[in-house]
Amino acid sequence: MKRGVALGGCVLATSVALLSGPAGANPPQHQPPTVVPGSPDFGTLCVGNPSAPFVFTIQNNDSTNDLSVQPPSQSGDPDFAVGSGPPSSIKAGQRGTFTVVFTPSGGGSRRATFTIQWATQNQSGNLTVDVLGTGSDRRISSDHSSLSFGNQRVDTRSPTQTVALQNPDKNGDPVTVTAASRHGTGAGDFIITLPTLPFTVPANTKKTLTVAFQPSVPGLRSGYLELDSNACATPALRIGLAGTGVVPKISVDPNPVDAGGAVVGKPGPLVPVTITDVGGAPLNVSAVQLLGDGAADFELSGMPIFPATVAPKGTLVFNVRVTPHASGPTAATINVLSDDPDTPSASVPVSGNGGIFTSPSPEPSVSPSSTQFVTPTPSTSAAAHKAGAGSDSLAIGLVIGGVLAAFTALFVARGVYGVRDDD
Repeated sequence: MKRGVALGGCVLATSVALLSGPAGANPPQHQPPTVVPGSPDFGTLCVGNPSAPFVFTIQNNDSTNDLSVQPPSQSGDPDFAVGSGPPSSIKAGQRGTFTVVFTPSGGGSRRATFTIQWATQNQSGNLTVDVLGTGSDRRISSDHSSLSFGNQRVDTRSPTQTVALQNPDKNGDPVTVTAASRHGTGAGDFIITLPTLPFTVPANTKKTLTVAFQPSVPGLRSGYLELDSNACATPALRIGLAGTGVVPKISVDPNPVDAGGAVVGKPGPLVPVTITDVGGAPLNVSAVQLLGDGAADFELSGMPIFPATVAPKGTLVFNVRVTPHASGPTAATINVLSDDPDTPSASVPVSGNGGIFTSPSPEPSVSPSSTQFVTPTPSTSAAAHKAGAGSDSLAIGLVIGGVLAAFTALFVARGVYGVRDDD
């Protein structure tokens, strides 16, 4: 009897073991839930900047029973937070999701653990997720927010200006500059030299770059330099750029020049001529010339040693005067050679007149004519003829006078001394 009971108990135990499987194992249809991924790393994020939501998936591995899920509880750094989910119930064999967001409040490593309680009809337990991330306060700045180059002659390069890029936090993370670009309509006129990209600015150090300005056209040229990096506050650092392209511009006054008149062969009055640089860049004058058919009738004086430089708004003064070689009007051209890009050869007409008399004018005639007449000077032959005619008249007069004197003397003598006849 006892043997039968024992045998029956053995058969029952064997039957239960076959139905339930090995001790401590769950039937395949009642596996506990799982969550993936289990230990994610959010990487390095800038302080104060939230990450993208990280998605976790809870799998209900029980093929017959629904899964009841409680909201996650958190321990560790509060820089991690549940964004959405999970659902309170997940059907048999299905899955649900929840998200976590990382917003570092400071630099350095951060960790947290999320615990999720679950239960089915047959079992219950906890799911845990360990998360980690790093906060960073990468910073970069420059010692110049903008660069101004002032006036610069077109097609010439200015002196360079230096910009220091700084990573000011001595305990901070290095900053990597990945790209540099120029923006603006005149940005191409700025020449930028910087370290080979990408380059790193370690904490509490500086890197330098240089900028020069070479305007291609006159006028204001502006834009900005943009440096892209992984810095937190200023991932796109901008440095303003400005400068003005200038050129020299010549002006000659008077234009044209009236040199007046002078006696043939004699110099006339000095007439000042002024060259002014009305542009924005120094004007280099290489020569001043007299050209044209009448050039020999004029002379220039007071010239500087060429080449001569005239500062913007400055002047250069020389003199011109006429020394006519013949009577009548005469003309030439004053030609000024300079580096004015628009007028490299400035031509100024100059005129004068020969035959002007400087002796006192004769008395005006009765006739109210505005024309002045000059009495011709008698010729030498006419004067000699008049002199000869005068001498002949004098001789005739003397002869006649002598004859009359002789007769007069004779009559007087006869009357005074008497002439007697002899008786």
